[in-house]
Amino acid sequence: RASIGDLAKSCAAKIRGAVAGVRFDEFHKHSAHIVKSAVFGNDEKEHDPLHFEANNLHVTSIDVQSVKPVDKQTERELQKSVTNAIKITTDSQEHKQGKKLRERNNQLSVNWKDKN
Repeated sequence: RASIGDLAKSCAAKIRGAVAGVRFDEFHKHSAHIVKSAVFGNDEKEHDPLHFEANNLHVTSIDVQSVKPVDKQTERELQKSVTNAIKITTDSQEHKQGKKLRERNNQLSVNWKDKN
């Protein structure tokens, strides 16, 4: 007779299979959609329940509350990747703002020289 454990294993296998073919940034942005599509087999809002005949269990929805890797090494690498992405974005924004500030200062300097 099937158990909740069998249900969990089946869903986990479907999810791992779907996630394996998705880039990290795409999964990060659309994890709930990817997980639900993997389990129910489509990406529509309306779908047929997942049915386990052995115990007549019907799964009608999945609520993704958090996504966290089981493997600690993978978790460290993902955290490192996220930290690097944040640093790159911050550095880029600082560079753009610095450039704007220098251009503004140069323009003010030119305007001041023209008036004097």
